[in-house]
Amino acid sequence: MGRTVENFLMEIEVTAAQSFENMAVFPLLMPGDGGPEYITLGEALERGVFVATETSEGGSVPELRVENKGDAAVLLLDGEELAGHP
Repeated sequence: MGRTVENFLMEIEVTAAQSFENMAVFPLLMPGDGGPEYITLGEALERGVFVATETSEGGSVPELRVENKGDAAVLLLDGEELAGHP
């Protein structure tokens, strides 16, 4: 079975704060040399491996059917927009 949440959290290294005006950010680092196990929506579109189509003939603005034809998962961030062509 995989690592427990506790074991995962124990591996995180909290580094020195980076501050600007009234905000401070503490970078979190994980051991290992691996990168993300996903690509961004922009990367997927550039590679031509992400296809978005309407869910029906008439379409529905908040709904799309998507297909990932690539090997990597695609990360869709909240607020990203897909614009169609007329």
